[in-house]
Amino acid sequence: MLIDKLVGTWDVEMTVKLVDGAILRGKGKLKAQEIVDGFGVRTEMDLDVEGLGKYVEQDLWGYQRWEKKVHLYSITTTAAVHDHAGNWKDDNTLVFHWEGLNEGKPSAEDLTLKWVSADEITGHEVDIANGEVEMEIDYIFKRK
Repeated sequence: MLIDKLVGTWDVEMTVKLVDGAILRGKGKLKAQEIVDGFGVRTEMDLDVEGLGKYVEQDLWGYQRWEKKVHLYSITTTAAVHDHAGNWKDDNTLVFHWEGLNEGKPSAEDLTLKWVSADEITGHEVDIANGEVEMEIDYIFKRK
């Protein structure tokens, strides 16, 4: 299962592209540990992002065998709380989707994670509000 490959400590680089053209960059760490006898992974990402400051995200990852989906439940310091559901696109790519409300507006989030190697993962996130792209985020995770 791909989520098992998250376990460890990672350096993280993040680039946020806002709809107005502004670009924010962040750096930090992601720590991932196996939980529930190997049925899940807990991650904590701790970043410093220019223009935003400290950003922390805690996630629970698990495979729901009856639905054959991976769930990624996220809580962040931006007050975002989402349960993303996803599937493997191929042996190295995990694709997630979330839909709900953000500040009262219909919103969605698409996240693609690609294992480039055992020690590098790239991520691309697209956040949508009221049917319009609000921001895009690119991640690079490198195992320490």
